[in-house]
Amino acid sequence: MPPKTDDRLRDIIEGIGHVEVRTAGKSLTDFKASFDLQLMVERLLLIVCEASHRLPEELKSLGTEIDWRGINNFGNRLRHAYHTIESETVWNIVIADLPRLKAFAEAQRRAGSHN
Repeated sequence: MPPKTDDRLRDIIEGIGHVEVRTAGKSLTDFKASFDLQLMVERLLLIVCEASHRLPEELKSLGTEIDWRGINNFGNRLRHAYHTIESETVWNIVIADLPRLKAFAEAQRRAGSHN
C-alpha cells in the first residue's frame, strides 16, 4: 500500500526533527568540518524533499509560506546534481526553511482528515 498523506507529513516532521537534533548548537563552520554530518543532513533533506513533493496539491496550496517549487528543485539537485551543492546552501535551508516546513506539517497533522 502506498504511503498516505499523513505518512508523508510524519516523514517530513521526523526528518526535520532528526536534522534539528543533529545540528543543535552547531555552526556553519562545524557543519562544514563534519563530512558525516553533511551526508546525514543531505540524506534527511532528500527524504523531506521527496515526502513534500508527494503531498497533494490541494494540501500544498494551504502552505503559501512554503516554497514548494524550491523544495522540489533542491530534491532534484540532491538526486542528480549532488556535486553542485554547497554546504552554505544546505545550512541556510536547515536554518531558514526547515522550521517553517515543520510547523506547516505539524499543523496539517493536527488538523487531521488526511488519508
